[in-house]
Amino acid sequence: MSEDPPRNNSTDSDPTTSKVFEAVQAIDTDTVTATDVAIVIGCSEQATAHRLDELVDRGLLEKGLNGKQVIWRCVFATSREERGVAERYEPVDGPETNAVELIETDNADE
Repeated sequence: MSEDPPRNNSTDSDPTTSKVFEAVQAIDTDTVTATDVAIVIGCSEQATAHRLDELVDRGLLEKGLNGKQVIWRCVFATSREERGVAERYEPVDGPETNAVELIETDNADE
């Protein structure tokens, strides 16, 4: 009978809070969603949201709502240049989408 290898708590499916905080700082917006951060670090939204909430508990992030969407922002927000955006994050190649068209169509309906 073989034994299961020990589990490492810092796998890609369970990001560390420092990895999540670095990603929040690397994203060039004032606020982020769990989806934004999850895409950057390659983890699930649920695990990312849990770590974002831990950062709120530590006083590093603030949590709020933008309509129905949960957002987080750095308590000590600085400009992109001041916070030294992490250079190691590269854009991810993904499928083409029609997101811009959908947004424009939605805005035209209002």
